[in-house]
Amino acid sequence: MNNCTELFSREIPLFEKLSAGRLESFFRGSGQIVDSEMLDNFELQDFDLPSLRQYQALLEARESRSYVALNDESFLKSIGLIKEDRSSSQRVWKYTKAALLLFGKYDSIRYVFPSFFIDLIKNPDRPDLGRIYTSSENGCPENLFSFYMQVRQEFNRDIQDSPSREEEDLVLHEALINFLVHADYSSHLSSKITMKGTAIDFFNPGGMQISTSDFTKGGKSLPRNPLIFSACMRARLGARSGNGGRRIYQTMAKLRAPQPKLLTDKESTELII
Repeated sequence: MNNCTELFSREIPLFEKLSAGRLESFFRGSGQIVDSEMLDNFELQDFDLPSLRQYQALLEARESRSYVALNDESFLKSIGLIKEDRSSSQRVWKYTKAALLLFGKYDSIRYVFPSFFIDLIKNPDRPDLGRIYTSSENGCPENLFSFYMQVRQEFNRDIQDSPSREEEDLVLHEALINFLVHADYSSHLSSKITMKGTAIDFFNPGGMQISTSDFTKGGKSLPRNPLIFSACMRARLGARSGNGGRRIYQTMAKLRAPQPKLLTDKESTELII
């Protein structure tokens, strides 16, 4: 008997207690890939072009090649974020959910992912100070990539005078990428980073796709959002081959700091550093 059948036969009361959102999260945790799904009726005007071009410039620097001859749509095709729909005779090209999450305008993302919201709170007692969150408001990041860039700059400012800056940068960077790549953006929950004294709490919807042991030891990678993961790896924004978790734990040990606390269930994952 497979796991799903066993759960139905032995744990029926569990489903009676689950909300609709949690039940959807449970089934998404079974391995369904959603970021490669194609979108109907989306156009370039649904995208935040400054963040897309910032990523393009970063990719050009990392790959030592130029994409200047490509327009925005051709560039997205070249990196696999616009795909050809072969389900009809027209075989039209369509934006993927990954492209929208990475570079879309906030309101356009919310049309597909109604609960999409990513938040960095630097001071829980004064959440208005230094807060970074996704929004269509002027100056706020609208998508995953612009959120990454703003938070990365904020982390760099926080550790610029630290004697262990290089090690702290590695830990924060890997945790941030892990947080963005593995979140379940279809969930009713929101992603949030909270700085609590000397600790940073990375909370994202969606249970881990691998065991906690595999995460800490490294070597295995099963991203929930493989196209988002690929875009990050191409620009060298994180460790390859599933070694981000191992690097975090090894670097914290090198710093003689407390080991991170990793909490996960079917609905969410929390990494406290």
